[in-house]
Amino acid sequence: MSATRKVDLDRRLDAYFATLRSSSLREALKRGAGNWQIYAAVTGSAMAMATSASAAIIGSGIRDTRAESIASVLAAKQQLASAKNGPWTNAVRLAMARHQASPVLAPSISPGGIVPLDSAVSIIQPGEWVSIYGTNLASGTVVWSGDFPTTLGDTSVEIDGKAAYIEYVSPNQINVQAPDDTATGTVSVVVTTAAGSATSTVTLSQFGPSFPLLDSTHVAGIIVRSNGSGAYGGGTYDILGPTGKSLGYSTVAANPGDIVELFAVGFGPTTPAVPAGKAFSGAAPINDPISLYINRVIVKPTFVGLSSAGLYQINLIVPSGLGEGDVPIQAFTGGLETQPFALFSLAGSAPVTNPVTGTGGGIVGTYIPPVSPPGFTGNPGTGGGTGGGTGGGTGGDALGRHRKRPYHPRLRFEPKSEPK
Repeated sequence: MSATRKVDLDRRLDAYFATLRSSSLREALKRGAGNWQIYAAVTGSAMAMATSASAAIIGSGIRDTRAESIASVLAAKQQLASAKNGPWTNAVRLAMARHQASPVLAPSISPGGIVPLDSAVSIIQPGEWVSIYGTNLASGTVVWSGDFPTTLGDTSVEIDGKAAYIEYVSPNQINVQAPDDTATGTVSVVVTTAAGSATSTVTLSQFGPSFPLLDSTHVAGIIVRSNGSGAYGGGTYDILGPTGKSLGYSTVAANPGDIVELFAVGFGPTTPAVPAGKAFSGAAPINDPISLYINRVIVKPTFVGLSSAGLYQINLIVPSGLGEGDVPIQAFTGGLETQPFALFSLAGSAPVTNPVTGTGGGIVGTYIPPVSPPGFTGNPGTGGGTGGGTGGGTGGDALGRHRKRPYHPRLRFEPKSEPK
């Protein structure tokens, strides 16, 4: 090799060494500069490619080819396999691992993969927390800092041409708060990364009701403990769920008389209106009524409204007569319904003998769901008791992905499995 070429090679090597973040790796490589050919062959760095990655080829002045580069890599691997695990060998292995990382691919959105949080229906509400499922949606997993960014990691999302606020990104799932919008009907959704963009559509509506779930079925909620006996929040609450630790942390089933706060998304406009993309703490009641059913019994909430950015709170006092165990829970508003597979955990209480007629606080009648639940049919009911009353309507047509950490009453949603 000529002296001029050697000087140029050293200059390029020094320039590359200067870009390395790890000083230990940089020094190890410098100490092993006599073996730089191996390093050049296995890293595929811009420097190595510019100078042609094989020492033999550089020395002879012959231009490298793809086949020759691959052969150089294979030879380097063989040499590494027979070498001892010294600093130089470990440094080259790190470089090889970096070189062999998967290529960055353009994002793709799954069909029907834009849904309210934990729902499977592609109807969303402006300001709602929405999950987007697909592949290559981000280069890694990043969680926001509560600052409503419109770009997180290398990912951004637009809904109907407006920037969404991103809470979580990963290669297979994104959680965003949809931007404010007056449009309704089919709108575009665009996910953009450094590798390209993916476009899909979703239906925009005034409502998109869904219950966030602790796992794949149990609704997220808390039981208020005014006596300080709760397991969380300094004794102020328990997490609603099957009693025990079957979900990986302590949960408690609700008893009659318990004050329960459920969490939800997509329950429609509120007064006052709460803009998307901004922190909110307070109580903004919904404008349109909801009908809530627990184990096919309609239960009247004491409050329904936004309590945080995009996150609704449903307060209720658990009435007697709802049954026991994991029972179905569903809510209806704006002609739409929450997911039919959600469960509410009840401790022992009297079994339900009539889904509409009952006694105890908070049970009311006279609601005909727009869609009868699977496996349940009946006739429209009339009349109805009110909170604390006895009796009730007659007849009756009524209703019937894995988080390892507790769900706390705050804006924090973990990734879930893609809806089927």
